[in-house]
Amino acid sequence: MTYDINDNLRVGAIGTNGNPDGATSNTLAGMDAVWQTAKFHGDQNLGFGLWGARSFGEAGPGDRNGWGVKAQYPNDLWNIQASFNEFGDALDPVLGFLPRPGTRQYAAGVAYQPRPSGGVFSGVRQFFFELRPRVLTDLHGEAETWRVFMAPINIETQAGDHYEANYAPEFQRLVEPFEIAPGVVIPAGKYQFNRFRLQAESSDSRPLSVGATIWFGDFYDGKLTQVEGFVKWTEGSGHLQLALNMENDYGYLPEGNFIFRLWQLKTVYAFNPNLLLAAFFQYDSESQDLGLNARLRWTIQPGNDLFLVWNRGWKHPIFERAPDLLAPEADQIIVKLRWTFAH
Repeated sequence: MTYDINDNLRVGAIGTNGNPDGATSNTLAGMDAVWQTAKFHGDQNLGFGLWGARSFGEAGPGDRNGWGVKAQYPNDLWNIQASFNEFGDALDPVLGFLPRPGTRQYAAGVAYQPRPSGGVFSGVRQFFFELRPRVLTDLHGEAETWRVFMAPINIETQAGDHYEANYAPEFQRLVEPFEIAPGVVIPAGKYQFNRFRLQAESSDSRPLSVGATIWFGDFYDGKLTQVEGFVKWTEGSGHLQLALNMENDYGYLPEGNFIFRLWQLKTVYAFNPNLLLAAFFQYDSESQDLGLNARLRWTIQPGNDLFLVWNRGWKHPIFERAPDLLAPEADQIIVKLRWTFAH
């Protein structure tokens, strides 16, 4: 539940009870508050937030609490943010998703985003010079992960095209061996390595847009190259959009080599502004599973929506012979109604 106390302050509360595996009981309770304004120094955005949560029931030993704070100054020339979150090692929201319990997470970001007025940079709409450090420690303060993302080159042209080059040093502490791919196990230890990225994307405003990204550099005690690309086409009337995304990861480590592939196809058809049908297909070479998520959304009126969702999975869709070819693995149909009450 959320409630707007005034134009600037919103408070919320959440409560969940249940466990999908049915083995133990689980309850989570939490509250948050967000204060924001668009009139700081006249016309600037400024915001602050805080949250707290606790697990109840059979959550196990340890700290069941979590809390965090954040501050944001998201504006056109300067975009600044900072946050701190602490997740207890027994904080267990089983009806949600918490990837790294038992950690303290520090994050900050500073982006200077000037808009050239002409001259040699007349073709540039906006620059984005970014610095985004992030640190994760355990509850005793010892670093588990840190990463510093930097964008010395990040340009959006007047036509809407995007070009970027990044540098991101990273640290990982593995407390136990990590199997990153079948048969490829990275030993426990401390690793510091440097990653680099090059990216180019054409404008979304064009009927046909394309883009490519390559990450390369060190990875633990070896090398990793990640190549991503996309093609997106929008039909002239705007009713139909098709998007194909592909990612290929090539890892070369002393412990062994690996290749991962991920393919995604998304189709969206708008019958009218209030009725949309979207279908999302995904295949990855690791699980060899093909998945479909199809969603029909009817906006009855703004804030009130009816969703009909179909999820289906197929096992080993490519490399197996009949009768296993495209054998269904899972089916799920969901009907969801979202209704907003206003006064």
